[in-house]
Amino acid sequence: NHWNAVKKSWQINLPPEKPLGERTTLRLIIPEDKGWVFHAVNAKRAIEFGLISPSVSYVRLHVNGVDMGIYQLVEAWEESLLEKNGRGLAPLFSNLNLDVRDVNLMRPDSLPLWENRFAEETYPEAMDAVAYVLDLAANAPDDVFEKELPHIVDMDIFYRWLIITALSGNFHQGNTANQNWYHNPATGRLEPILFDTA
Repeated sequence: NHWNAVKKSWQINLPPEKPLGERTTLRLIIPEDKGWVFHAVNAKRAIEFGLISPSVSYVRLHVNGVDMGIYQLVEAWEESLLEKNGRGLAPLFSNLNLDVRDVNLMRPDSLPLWENRFAEETYPEAMDAVAYVLDLAANAPDDVFEKELPHIVDMDIFYRWLIITALSGNFHQGNTANQNWYHNPATGRLEPILFDTA
């Protein structure tokens, strides 16, 4: 539905030396795909709950003088996203180049699928944290999982993420796609990022 009609979703990449405000990437998503208001409401909830979440606003797009209608402007994965959420520049892990949907991202053998959105190289402690979570999820008995997870995942943030995920009915983040985790260097823990709720 993003590509099969005249009104399509867009990503506009600006030259780094000529940003629009603090943005060099403009992601314009057709609001029909996101239930018009649900995506924006959930992004606002996430920010109010202290979660990292790309902000969502509304714009009217004109292309070569043609009115394309209303779009959702979704904040891109840029350093400013972390800054405005009071986080420092650090690894933000996601499954960037995953073309298949039949893989379970929460297994140790899926570690190579997790990439840092902000740098090609990642400091070992951050990658070790992701590896440990994947190992716990796949192999740990329940009692070990329950005891160890709070050492590597910020549980307060995780519970907030679960609340908004449940309220939104969001099934677009799961073991096969759209997982995003920030490694907070101040705490040494991973934080889930609320993303693409619909």
